[in-house]
Amino acid sequence: MISELQAATTHDRAGAAVRLGELGSNANTAIDALIGSALHDSDHVVRIRAIRALERISGQANVTITALIELLDDPHPEIRWAAAGAMESFGLKAVVATPALVGLLDDPDPAVQASAASTLGKMGPVAVAALMQVLDDPDRVKRMNALKGLAAHGARAGVAVPRVTPITRDPDPEMRALALLCLRRIAGDRNWPGESGWLTDPQAEIWPKAMTSAERLRGYPSLRRAIVEASLQVFGELVADPDPSVRYEAVKGFADLGEDGQSGAQLVAPLLRDPDSRIRRAAADALGGMGSEAVVDLVPELVSALADPDENVRWAVIQALRNVGASALTELAIVLEYGDRLLLPGVLATVIELGPVAADTAVFLLPYLAAEDSGVRALTAEALGSVGATQAADALHTALDDQAEEVRLAAAWALAALGTDVPVAR
Repeated sequence: MISELQAATTHDRAGAAVRLGELGSNANTAIDALIGSALHDSDHVVRIRAIRALERISGQANVTITALIELLDDPHPEIRWAAAGAMESFGLKAVVATPALVGLLDDPDPAVQASAASTLGKMGPVAVAALMQVLDDPDRVKRMNALKGLAAHGARAGVAVPRVTPITRDPDPEMRALALLCLRRIAGDRNWPGESGWLTDPQAEIWPKAMTSAERLRGYPSLRRAIVEASLQVFGELVADPDPSVRYEAVKGFADLGEDGQSGAQLVAPLLRDPDSRIRRAAADALGGMGSEAVVDLVPELVSALADPDENVRWAVIQALRNVGASALTELAIVLEYGDRLLLPGVLATVIELGPVAADTAVFLLPYLAAEDSGVRALTAEALGSVGATQAADALHTALDDQAEEVRLAAAWALAALGTDVPVAR
């Protein structure tokens, strides 16, 4: 296969590079030949295939990375893109390429920029330090790609939070949104340094090497709490931003933090009425993850959102109410008692999700087996089965003769769930 890298036809040379890459580390002896092809082959496709093979083999880092750095200056954007991406497989071994990769953050080709940012996001503290410096660069594109690179580092970029936070007040809404995304990724990363390995690597040079694992684990929670608190303040300010993309990233920040973001419940709740359906869904997701105690006072607002015109939003609200649990039952029972047509389907679906927790709603459910809307009748039958309403068995048997197939199927399922025999044929 090495000899075929010098074949007469492009097809044969490209094929040989692909097959060598498929061998992975078993093709270490082919690295020099593949480097020669990547640097000097006359065909563009062969060069790309050779770079990909070097990425898959990931051997002889000192030689391979030197060649890849040289390829970062290639006039062809696809070669630069492939070379930048190939370095990801070398991790911290490619740290010597940091300055060259940072230089590509303002490459004329957006794909090359993205590839460089992605690779920098895998390269540890040295890359974090370099990317932080780029945040002061006058070039807008370069700053944005630096934020993307820091976001890819997650918790490892915690030291960058004080530098990222001011960018959330940038006049450019796209820049504000990207800075929020970066904070989301950092604050929402729950990997503990002692467990994930990135701070235990001797090359990381963040924690003193003499520090024991126990000391690291004691120190990190307070550090993460500081990061979370700083991020929460920013998310809380920007959920009211006039730009929808910024509001979305802010509310998603609360969603990413889960129970750590419960202090923002009152700030997030108004977004259940946002004009943008993505934001309404994100608000429901955020509230659902905050824990029942933080959201119990907001149950009426969540129940009202069950009438949302967007199906995805309604489903997110249903899941949020399911997470609230028994504390949501009073409000759900009120809707069932008074029969609000807009809210009824969503309330029934919520009861189904709650299951036996909602057993007390059975008395309100039974009348809806005779509702005019077949969809409501079907949901009611399923809800009765889900909550374990054995007292509804006779009514469910009657529903087996319903004119609507969806009702008959739901009734049969409910009877089976209740452990009641279903007639073989009706």
